[in-house]
Amino acid sequence: MSIRLITVDMDGTFLNDQNEFNRQRFQNLLPQLAAKDIKFAVASGSQYQRLQGKFAGIDAEIFFISQNGSVVHDGDEFLAAAPIDDALIRKVFAVIAEFPAEYISQVIVSGIEKTYVASGTPVEVQAVIAEYFSDLATVDDLTAISSATVGEGLTKIGVRFSSKTPNLEDVIADFRAKLPTQLASLNSGFNIELVGVGHVNKATGIKMIQDKYDIAADEIVTFGDNENDIAMLELTPHSYAMGNAHDNVKAIAHHLAPTNNEEGVLAVIEQLIAE
Repeated sequence: MSIRLITVDMDGTFLNDQNEFNRQRFQNLLPQLAAKDIKFAVASGSQYQRLQGKFAGIDAEIFFISQNGSVVHDGDEFLAAAPIDDALIRKVFAVIAEFPAEYISQVIVSGIEKTYVASGTPVEVQAVIAEYFSDLATVDDLTAISSATVGEGLTKIGVRFSSKTPNLEDVIADFRAKLPTQLASLNSGFNIELVGVGHVNKATGIKMIQDKYDIAADEIVTFGDNENDIAMLELTPHSYAMGNAHDNVKAIAHHLAPTNNEEGVLAVIEQLIAE
């Protein structure tokens, strides 16, 4: 088995439940990956700036596939983004307005550089959002946001449904069905639906790296735990669902790794390198 690219989801996969990873163990692996010319990529639903911060001080070239594939970086180098048309953003907010206010606990809009929340959002709520979308800005009327008003392409709309919503799965299915056909929504954990351009996902981000470096699908290893990881798990025969993954994710993946709290990603990488 020839490996040229390893791609990991972050929350629930590479990170433990305290949102951390074993930095020393990972740092010890990097020279071994470099010696075998194996590239390392992070693929997450959260913001590039947050992902970059998680690896601050790590001496390695890392690819960042953020916002479920909507923004892609090669280290510090911006490669591509898939912004949502402003007219479609307005339609998404029209769909949100169809649901009772108590069903939806938070809405955010992410661009390439920043994530936007409504002014008046409590400081403690902003602190929670900043755990995953670190560069926050507030706007007076989030429902009127556009690329023109904030000066950058907008790539994701995040809708967090309350866990107290009756028949939550049915409500989310209804929400997805009402979205414009050009868009799609993926669950990123914590009842958060991330809405973006329909054909874009973590696998399309990986394919950009494949094209740039001529990497075949069977030279890729992927790790994930949630619905937004399925596309990249389907991309390669060397896919791993975490021990803590959802059952539908385990059904898609070809292999099972230990849980995120057991440092399952690092354990499997060590095993693959040894082989």
